[in-house]
Amino acid sequence: MSVNITFRRSRMRSGLAFLVLIVFGLSGCGGAVDEIKGLFAQDVYGAIGFSAKTTPPVVVVAPGDNGCSNESPSGTSTSSVKPPPRCLSSAEAANAIYRQCAADCEVVLTFQGTTENSVCGSIAVAENKKFGVGSGSSVTIASNLAMAACTSAAGPTSSCAVVKSRCL
Repeated sequence: MSVNITFRRSRMRSGLAFLVLIVFGLSGCGGAVDEIKGLFAQDVYGAIGFSAKTTPPVVVVAPGDNGCSNESPSGTSTSSVKPPPRCLSSAEAANAIYRQCAADCEVVLTFQGTTENSVCGSIAVAENKKFGVGSGSSVTIASNLAMAACTSAAGPTSSCAVVKSRCL
């Protein structure tokens, strides 16, 4: 009888030890999953440029429709699906602004997101010379921040309007 009780206790302890090992092993997977997701998430950047030296003022965004590279899209592709434009550094986004704007643009906003979490940037302009910029997790948030900054810079009776937005 004592052998039977000892065997049951041993089997229960073994089962309990096995469950503890499983729980311990699975608890370590959470960090590994985050690390794997982090391998695929990539930082992406955007920028907004503004020049009041022309009439009407020039406003450009990066990435532009062709992305941030100097290359123009090739016409030899048979696919109608284009990869989304990406800037992979803030310098690349700023350089894309300077390439698009020959009228002495200045970079007035750079913003950063990831391929996993988008971010948007907006610019609002009033009286062809005053502006406000904003960035946030949606176009609405970025536009509202840009409008508030423009109204603050130009005055409450100004005619601020959002003129460009870009989401990454």
